[in-house]
Amino acid sequence: MKIQRTLIIAFVFFWTAGTALGDMASNFGLGANALAQAGAYTGLADDFSACYYNPAGLAYQQRPVFAHDRKGTAAYFGVGIADSRLWVKDPGSSSAYQPIPLLSFAQLGMTIGPSALGGILPERRVYFGFALYSPTDELIGYRMRNSSIDRFFVFYDNENRKFGFLADVAYKFSKYVSLGAGANVLAGANTDTNVDFGQGGFTHNESSVIIIQAAPVAGLMLDFSDLKIGFTYRGEIKFNDYGKVALYASGNQLITESFDWMKFFYPQQYAIGFSYPIVKALLLSADATYINWSAYVDEEGDGRPQTRLFDTVVPRVGFRYSINNNANVSAGYAFLRSPVRDQTGVTNFMDSNKDLVSVGGSYTFGKAGFWKNPITLSAYAQDTIFQTRDVQKTQPVDQYQQGYSFGGQVFDAGVQFRFVW
Repeated sequence: MKIQRTLIIAFVFFWTAGTALGDMASNFGLGANALAQAGAYTGLADDFSACYYNPAGLAYQQRPVFAHDRKGTAAYFGVGIADSRLWVKDPGSSSAYQPIPLLSFAQLGMTIGPSALGGILPERRVYFGFALYSPTDELIGYRMRNSSIDRFFVFYDNENRKFGFLADVAYKFSKYVSLGAGANVLAGANTDTNVDFGQGGFTHNESSVIIIQAAPVAGLMLDFSDLKIGFTYRGEIKFNDYGKVALYASGNQLITESFDWMKFFYPQQYAIGFSYPIVKALLLSADATYINWSAYVDEEGDGRPQTRLFDTVVPRVGFRYSINNNANVSAGYAFLRSPVRDQTGVTNFMDSNKDLVSVGGSYTFGKAGFWKNPITLSAYAQDTIFQTRDVQKTQPVDQYQQGYSFGGQVFDAGVQFRFVW
């Protein structure tokens, strides 16, 4: 029995990993317009992405075009891809790119203004917003591996996939002040694993059970004519991998091991931002987000040193230039400081400071085919550049010599359609 227990524990450790991964929205952003401005949207939030960046912004949606009078009522559909080109270099060898697959994803959203509710709620006071996002490669699921004997990029491991949903409501007290609140809901999966050592070797089967976690999202928007100032709070979400591994031989169960290990962590965040037209056609937006990474606790409990992250502040700046009433172009920049400390011991959690640059644009059509109301097409591209980081081991791990270096980039791009009615 001791041998079997050793086998199953080794199997569990080989297939499982505790990581502080963020969800797709926190890694890449939400909404083509926000992404085109590097996520500097707390003080702007003028489309469905307000559900994430600032719920209070739902009360200040994009102005109607072509005399369209139902301000704030629109549906959004977007698709995108993310290509990770991240490398690791050992002393005396050439760089090797990590096998991170191409990720495709979809985003859906809706904003509902007071005029669409037929006078049920106070006119020009209550606004609603909804957003869904998910990788299209796989709705829910992840592959598991052991982080204590492997090196991997912590926040861009696309094997960890989540389905997200946001629902928010905003109340406009006056033309100067609005409040918004809602929920950020993420779905993941618990995994039960069966290993059967039969005559032909062993078979490995997994089954997943969907789990759902939620956290509050709240925002405040102050509108002083041209200047808008926004504040946002996003709550913490974490998933533990509650599951079990069962070991069988010739159909007879030998042992069952249950585990409760950290698999996913979305930190508490506080954001402040503003938007202001520098000139009539050029809008400036800027953000600063405090991220409470230090609350992360590695709960694997397998005797490895605890993973200690530190809090970060992320500055963002964006620009939107209106070419005319129907078209605009955008650009942005963000500095993403890594919360991962120097890896001097046996762990190998790889992340570095990053520079994010973005571009994009939108064009509104009066009518298109069967749809008789305005349709807006938006597109964006982001390039997240990992600064090269050198790892110097004071407690070297044999297979990694005295250290290594790593870097690379993640490119993501997408398009979005906005339908108003």
